[in-house]
Amino acid sequence: MVDTDIRMQEYLDFATKNGLTLRVSIELDIGLHRGGVDSMEQLDAILKIIQSNPKHLTFSGFMGYDGHVASAPGIFNSARKAALAEFADNMAVYQGYIEHGHQHFPELFSGSLTFNSGGSSTYSLFGQAPFITDIGIGGAVLRPSSYPALFLGDLLPAEYVATPMIKQWKGALIPYLEGLAGFFRWWNPNDQCSFGIYGGSWAGEIVAPPKLHAQMLTSTDPANENLVTNQSILNGSRKVGWGLGDFAFYYPKQSDAMFQFEDILLIRKGKVIGTWQVFDIRY
Repeated sequence: MVDTDIRMQEYLDFATKNGLTLRVSIELDIGLHRGGVDSMEQLDAILKIIQSNPKHLTFSGFMGYDGHVASAPGIFNSARKAALAEFADNMAVYQGYIEHGHQHFPELFSGSLTFNSGGSSTYSLFGQAPFITDIGIGGAVLRPSSYPALFLGDLLPAEYVATPMIKQWKGALIPYLEGLAGFFRWWNPNDQCSFGIYGGSWAGEIVAPPKLHAQMLTSTDPANENLVTNQSILNGSRKVGWGLGDFAFYYPKQSDAMFQFEDILLIRKGKVIGTWQVFDIRY
């Protein structure tokens, strides 16, 4: 995938040197401004290189990412109306590039091409863009908490981090503040007990048991910055009904949380029905 004629030329030099024919997809900037062709002149420069070198380059289509759409600020309209307007604008830009290609490079646009788009949070909108032939949806299928919920429809959270409680103490055990444990218990019933858990350095929120929370001074490293599991301390009420060997559950912010683990347990109707292996850890 390329978005400049300079990069296209580098790929051509590589293909020529190694006797290869490369399939080339061109990235379009349709509104995110994170990269991609942003003018017809840039597009023409790349397509001319592809057209002039059929032995080593084959045009395969476009990619235009719209991952920002669901976060459109609703300043004058509702957030939904603002996002729908941004999506429509982005698709109009995308379609303009396709029409330009058909008009000026008909021989390149005559075959079966892939026109990819779709940030995970907008997959449900593409019935309005029939010219898009490939939709990217990844993390949103698992419905992590950081994805905007605007267009995710009926998708439900499907991924949780489970960790056992391995220790338990009375009171809120906070370094430097041990003498105030009684005050903490009186002030907040959810500081009546301390629980040691396995790990805890995950980017996510504790969703079960209810009312558990982490103390900053007794947590491990910042979320997801340490792949080596360590102990963390959670605090909660005596009424939490939680004991040694029971599990706490975190709702991840990102679906990539699974890469920190070796196994994923599949649970349906309260029973483990299988195990999946994650991809190898990428360093």
